[in-house]
Amino acid sequence: MIVSVRKKIRKVKLALLSRLFFLRKIYISTTEIRQITSKIKDIIDKVLLILGIKLITVAIIADKEKIKYNF
Repeated sequence: MIVSVRKKIRKVKLALLSRLFFLRKIYISTTEIRQITSKIKDIIDKVLLILGIKLITVAIIADKEKIKYNF
């Protein structure tokens, strides 16, 4: 009787530990996904910033050329 109770307790422990491990895996994967998406967002922000700076410089150069040819 005592042995069967211990076996059941051990089975329940193993089941709970396996579920906990599975949930931990899911949590780790979601945090990794968050990190990856934040890195992608940072890269996109940097690219857009660089493109914006280039567009501004092109507009300034175009304005200077326009002023040169008008006068």
